[in-house]
Amino acid sequence: MQYERRRNRSNDLAIALGLQLHYSVNRARFKSLVLSEELGLLVAAAGEPNELEELAALAPILAGERRYWQGVIETPSGRERVTVARVDTSFGTFYLSGVAGMASAILSELLQSGQGIARIVS
Repeated sequence: MQYERRRNRSNDLAIALGLQLHYSVNRARFKSLVLSEELGLLVAAAGEPNELEELAALAPILAGERRYWQGVIETPSGRERVTVARVDTSFGTFYLSGVAGMASAILSELLQSGQGIARIVS
């Protein structure tokens, strides 16, 4: 699986970020995964289209200055467990928000995906 991911790359920033998020959605079985910037604007996403913008806007608020935040929030799809990880890069801070997901893989996948995002935007 990793070999295939490494072959499926793009030099286009938006496509590369989308591929990274889709890979993480599949590995950790997230319902949605959203990358937003410090003001809560959507940068890239994978998953349920009806909740992506809202998750992007909420991520900086939920995480605040913490490295991780996890809790249950009301989404357009109902009450969902959401995990937010702060991703610090040379271009600023981003927030990676995952909805649902396989409990044993959530934090490690967000960390790994965050490292990939930091490489992509650098």
